[in-house]
Amino acid sequence: MKNFYILILILMINNPVFGQLLMQEPDIVKESQKFIHQFYDQKFEESYAMFDEVVKNQITSGQLKTAYDATRERFGELKSIGPTSINTSGNYTISLTKLIHENGDFNIQLTFNEAGKVAGFFFKPIKEDVEPAPVPTYADPSKFYEKDVKFGMEPFILDGKLTVPKNVINPPVLILVHGSGPNDMNEQVGPNMPFRDLAVGLASNGVAVLRYNKRTFQYNSAMAEIRNVITLEQETIEDVGFAIEYIRTLKDIDTNRVFVLGHSLGGLAIPQIAKEYKYAHGFIIMAGANQPLEDKILSQYKYISKLPKNQGINEETLAELEKQVKKIKEANFGDENDPNSNLLGVPPAYWLYLKRYKPLDIIKTINKPILVIQGKRDYQVVEEEYNNWQNALKDNQQAKFYLYPKLNHLFLEGEGQSMPEEYEIPSNIPVNVINDISKWILGN
Repeated sequence: MKNFYILILILMINNPVFGQLLMQEPDIVKESQKFIHQFYDQKFEESYAMFDEVVKNQITSGQLKTAYDATRERFGELKSIGPTSINTSGNYTISLTKLIHENGDFNIQLTFNEAGKVAGFFFKPIKEDVEPAPVPTYADPSKFYEKDVKFGMEPFILDGKLTVPKNVINPPVLILVHGSGPNDMNEQVGPNMPFRDLAVGLASNGVAVLRYNKRTFQYNSAMAEIRNVITLEQETIEDVGFAIEYIRTLKDIDTNRVFVLGHSLGGLAIPQIAKEYKYAHGFIIMAGANQPLEDKILSQYKYISKLPKNQGINEETLAELEKQVKKIKEANFGDENDPNSNLLGVPPAYWLYLKRYKPLDIIKTINKPILVIQGKRDYQVVEEEYNNWQNALKDNQQAKFYLYPKLNHLFLEGEGQSMPEEYEIPSNIPVNVINDISKWILGN
């Protein structure tokens, strides 16, 4: 279901975690039901009027219609509305309501501020309904062990898992860096767990792996409170540094051979990670983006709009997105912007950081082992970006490249044109990818 949520990225304003379950508050329950009924009755202006000013600055009532069309396309007609539960997080009250449709169910989460206005609007998967993909057959539990770990700096101590080969003296270690959005340590999308596959597969081949919850996953309430000043540094890069510091304290790992793999947005961050953390020995860019993020969001919308199941994306949606992309690209963008006035659901501070960040220029200055891997069927990070990495690294004799014809953005196999629905099919990263990565690491 990840791509369904990508389509309504503009609606994901805050993302506070649930607090301890409290007694239901009748007013919030009533307001939640009111919002839902208005939304499904296509009274978008009335739903829009329930938002606080921050959300109103981020989206339009027309974008609510886009979200509605997407739900109808993906899930069909609404059959019934389940009960509403109430939780708290700081000064926010959060409602969660199950919506039953003819083609599947999901939760709608509404975050209310102290004034009773809607400060966040989310469609969330019902996790208990998702059966995880099986552990890949190439994983050999007799060859590795796993242990839970914690690292980082207060107030953002992260939970992680270290997967270590057995009977291997001082193996190299690979740190896994997530893509966009709040990701758990497995980088789970629907039933698929690409980071788990990498961990157990590589450990079976003699490479230790550290994976961990992304800061925005484990502490999304606290991160929401400072979201207007967050950049790629706070979201992703800083915790890689803490991960490296943690690795350097271990006695059963070759701390001179620390590698970092970045997937998607994590791949975009690799040049800056390499620049900041010189202790790392080598880097892997896995479906790593290098084009402007605003262009990528627009191109994904355009791609999906042309699919048979276009999730309700129409010309009006694309025109609004193009308008916001144009604003981001203006030379004076951010100079006079209210920090609460987001474009494409992202605060100005984040966009300004990315506008200054030149990953292809930075990677040219990194004279270390670098592996770039890409799926040819990936529509989120396209082959052109793979070619950009190749061109930028043409003078690096330690760079290596693999392009896999059948793989999508999650490095799962498929045939023909890649579509969002295939992310919901339980699968594993193919063994040849695991072998290519482990061979490269062990050879460096």
